[in-house]
Amino acid sequence: MSFEIDMKRLISALLTEDDIGTMLRCHYEAERAARHALRLIDDSLPLARRGMQKYLSQMLNRLEMLGVPPHFLAPLRTLNSHRNSFGHRGQELITDKQASDLMNTVRRITPGFGEHWRLTVHGKRAFDKTYGEATTKERYVMSACTGVTFIGAFPEIARVAAAKT
Repeated sequence: MSFEIDMKRLISALLTEDDIGTMLRCHYEAERAARHALRLIDDSLPLARRGMQKYLSQMLNRLEMLGVPPHFLAPLRTLNSHRNSFGHRGQELITDKQASDLMNTVRRITPGFGEHWRLTVHGKRAFDKTYGEATTKERYVMSACTGVTFIGAFPEIARVAAAKT
């Protein structure tokens, strides 16, 4: 896969005390993944302008126009909505409902995602938990990471699917 999540940022999102910091880090990774996908599949714009939409919502709308299925975009749309609650409505903590809502959008892409899904990161700042063992914030990051991965990988997923037909 040509898109790689920034593992340092992911670990920071998991381990920070501040849910605002977690949300911003997840949102930033979502923007990176959407921009990456646009650069690979949007050949209607000059190379220098591909993926240069200013807001995540604009990037997701463009990806949908280019044929990315809505269920692939749903996790990032949900994350963007949650980030807006933090940025525009003063929310400070990720809620259980937000974590559950995000997980449900990811499950539309990969039904096996859930309680037994494990995230293991090795290194100085290690992490190893199943979704069911994780805190609300950690569950949110696990879901965000999975949704971000699918958008970042979508150009390759689409290319493989097209080759099979």
